[in-house]
Amino acid sequence: MKLTPALAAIAAICMACVATPQEPAVTTTTTATPASLVTKTSVSDFASTEARLKAALEKRGLSLFAVVDHGAGAEKAGLELGASKLYIFGNPKAGTLLMQANPQMGLELPLKALVYEEGGEVKVSVSDIRAITSARGVTEPAQVITNVGNALSGILTETATPVPDSKAN
Repeated sequence: MKLTPALAAIAAICMACVATPQEPAVTTTTTATPASLVTKTSVSDFASTEARLKAALEKRGLSLFAVVDHGAGAEKAGLELGASKLYIFGNPKAGTLLMQANPQMGLELPLKALVYEEGGEVKVSVSDIRAITSARGVTEPAQVITNVGNALSGILTETATPVPDSKAN
């Protein structure tokens, strides 16, 4: 039997596949979450900014689940990062509704806020819940998404900028 050029090419490809060890094929379904961060520069130092973040969370009755001190972790590893803390917080009632809509929301929740120093400035970043839910195909419950978005916006503003003290007048 004589091989045509096309059959010879196919045979060569097949032989290469057999001869080259390959990872088994993995089929996954992913929806990439965009890097949709909202960041504001604080008008205060790191400690004051942190205190305002804690107050903003408490004011809204949100649970603070953990604080990850990235700066301290870097220092323990013999590296320099500067002040950087990740606050992990949320409201299980709202979060559960979003995870019921799509269990993959559990990768995004609880919510997070990052307070860090960069270039001599203190900054605060939060994820945009509207972008996160959109990336995961979650449109309902719409009111929960709106409420969470509004809360994050308020938290970010209050953390970066002091709220005028009504008792001062």
